Amino acid sequence: MKNNYKPQRKVLLFLLLTVACFGKAQQWQELHTGVTEDLYDVCCIDTSNVLVCGQNGLIVKTTDGGRTWEQKNSNTGASLFLLKFADESIGFACGDETLLKTTDGGESWINVETNPEMGFHYGYSYLSQPNLFLVDADTIYVTDSYNNLWKSINCGESFEKALDLQDTMEDFYKFDLYFEDNVGYLVGYSDWIWLFSSSLTVFKTQDYGKTWETIEFTECGSMLSAVHFVDKDHIRLYGYFDTTPDEYYGVFETTDGMGSYSLLIPVELEAGFPDPWGLGEFTAFSSENVGCLVYSQTTVKGQSDIQSFALLTQDNGETWTSVSDGINCQNYLNAVSCADTVYYIAASNGYVYKSGFADVINGLEETDNPIKVYPNPSAETIFVSLTTDFDTGDSDLLSIELSTISGQVVMQKDFCGNSTMVDITNLPSGIYFLGVKNGRLRFVKRIVKQ
Repeated sequence: MKNNYKPQRKVLLFLLLTVACFGKAQQWQELHTGVTEDLYDVCCIDTSNVLVCGQNGLIVKTTDGGRTWEQKNSNTGASLFLLKFADESIGFACGDETLLKTTDGGESWINVETNPEMGFHYGYSYLSQPNLFLVDADTIYVTDSYNNLWKSINCGESFEKALDLQDTMEDFYKFDLYFEDNVGYLVGYSDWIWLFSSSLTVFKTQDYGKTWETIEFTECGSMLSAVHFVDKDHIRLYGYFDTTPDEYYGVFETTDGMGSYSLLIPVELEAGFPDPWGLGEFTAFSSENVGCLVYSQTTVKGQSDIQSFALLTQDNGETWTSVSDGINCQNYLNAVSCADTVYYIAASNGYVYKSGFADVINGLEETDNPIKVYPNPSAETIFVSLTTDFDTGDSDLLSIELSTISGQVVMQKDFCGNSTMVDITNLPSGIYFLGVKNGRLRFVKRIVKQ
């Protein structure tokens, strides 16, 4: 049977700390890797050292933040769909009937001899998508295509079966894994054929994976799409839940390690954004409340007309606004990874997208910022003043711009005197960025509208 792995609808949900620049700044930079094959996964060792993998055994690496890329020898022709690193040296890549390992930061790769019962297959609707979770450089968990969980405590030299899920009532098409100290979770994504008829199933261990308990919420039949592990007690699950009105997309949250839960509904999507079926096949998080959802779909079945989108939330996934500037809508967005506040997306046709938010996020320290805003947060009025450290030059040129987190300018006014009042009463609640500029310099301050 031919393995034609071509994602038809992809959504990537990942949390990111973003800042809006003045005007509609480009939010993503398109990077050219020098290859044309589809890229299926990306892994950030740090903000400068990033690897991507894809078709025909492709592994490409940058050491300068995406300015230049170098193809590495993977010693395989199998397409590679997963790329994970435990530290700056130890990493694994997984593909069709292939598991690779590197001990030098991805410069060279060797084949890992696995247990004969383990199976790695991609692109088949009736098999689970394998996944890797690296607890540390020695401890590795692998879910294979047959709903088995495997564990290695010697950096992949050998594997033992840790959990057999082949006899469960659910058909899982993929799993998410998370470990913190002795506590671990295995969350199963139910097959599409069980949509809204299945219960939400989570497997939990409290003894480093020696034993597992099944946590099943029968009143929460669902189509799970993404999981955010804030910590071992605080977990958010995104998807369609049949306890929501008209089966809306919602957020399922627990703060006591799955002892109890609450359902946050409904999620509101910006007008014009397509129905997000299949949300969240790849996730990366770096903040508790702010996140970005990246989505690709084929608009006409059987044809190659592709649309790709990015949406931003600043309220833990309850509402979303567009942040798609810089993304070629004709490229599939297949995976995302982050280091600090820098994000990379692996896409089709050899393209990588890098977030354009880091320069502002990692910009002026609070002590160096001449803008003072008070009160902050505020529901009605704020006052903006400048310290004497701000070389204003011609004060007539000073102006204030207020932007949303997605870069849309919602207010402009002149800066008068040493302090200016800004009325934000009519603005929706959320995060905004207030900037003062004089034609030569600009400074940005984050504000919260209550």
